[in-house]
Amino acid sequence: MDVAFDYLSSHPKVDSSRIASLGFCFGGTKSMYMGTRNPDLAAVVIFYRSGPITDPAMLGTMQFAGPVLGIFGEEDGNIPVEQVRKFENALKTKNVRHSITVYPGVGHAFVKNSTYQNGEAAERAWQQMLSFLYTILKP
Repeated sequence: MDVAFDYLSSHPKVDSSRIASLGFCFGGTKSMYMGTRNPDLAAVVIFYRSGPITDPAMLGTMQFAGPVLGIFGEEDGNIPVEQVRKFENALKTKNVRHSITVYPGVGHAFVKNSTYQNGEAAERAWQQMLSFLYTILKP
């Protein structure tokens, strides 16, 4: 992801102030970690990242420059709601602009076509992400 960011930010047809990081599951983890160490990102989007969100090393060094959108499922066995709330509290403590949404009645990967558990929640989450990015990245 760092190489992609470097390439995009140096491209003459790209406004480097309007680059965001977005990822799902493992990609959400990568997006989040990129956001903690790249102050030039305009925004970070995390869809139900994998693994624990309460890693003290990560939480202690959070330096997001842009806002963070986190989208999670209430019934996600990989990321319990308690961990999502700890992550949200860490963002608040660090004064990071953020929006965290936990969609009820859905688990992990609820936006993935092959595992649609709730089409309405998936559509709302997708629209939330589009709206967030449009607001942050619009010229």
